[in-house]
Order: sequence, then structure tokens, then C-alpha cells
Amino acid sequence: MIYVRGGYNDVKQFTIGAGVKLPKLNIDYSFARFNESATERLDDSHRISIMLTLEEPRFLRSGI
Repeated sequence: MIYVRGGYNDVKQFTIGAGVKLPKLNIDYSFARFNESATERLDDSHRISIMLTLEEPRFLRSGI
């Protein structure tokens, strides 16, 4: 499964992102650009996250 996202938030930040969901692995990427003047704005932001899901019985929490 592939995901594509986009948005604009209350601090005037434009964001886009994409992700891939595999059986035990999720990979997400996002990009944010701050809309101030070129001399005063913050640097662009790139974020990558990786989540590994371990569902074997030895990794499960008790009581859930």
C-alpha cells in the first residue's frame, strides 16, 4: 500500500508526504517548507520514519 499526503497548517507551513506500508515495515517521508521571506525563513524540513512491527508472541505485552 502506498500513501500520499499534503497539507497546510496554522503556522503557514506547506507539507507533503508519502509512505509505504509493507507487512511488517512502514516507511514515511515528509517535507515541510516555511513561507517566510527567503532571508528570514527557517530551513526546509525533511523527515523520514521507519516503523518495524514485531508480532511474535515473545514480543507481545502481557495484559493487553
